[in-house]
Amino acid sequence: MPKVRLFLMGEVRKKVGWYSKEMEVNGNTIEDVLKEVKTVNGDGLEKLICCGADITSDHWVLVNGDEIRRGKGLRTEIHEGDKIIIMPVLPIMAGG
Repeated sequence: MPKVRLFLMGEVRKKVGWYSKEMEVNGNTIEDVLKEVKTVNGDGLEKLICCGADITSDHWVLVNGDEIRRGKGLRTEIHEGDKIIIMPVLPIMAGG
């Protein structure tokens, strides 16, 4: 059970009700993290930011600064002390 630090931004923070939290994860992947983090209405965070077996194109998930789509996606492994940022894609960051 690795202990990680989560940072939630934008509408994700509003839906969950907190910005930053250290938590022990019952598992070892990003998918496990998303299932454990609950929104204010009790749903797992995966229901908000996932579409099937992937993160929606409207959200980014970074582990220690690396966007998970560039690697194993939801199967990205997490380790003790990892910093995970979950945020909506900002229009100024998405091209143009």
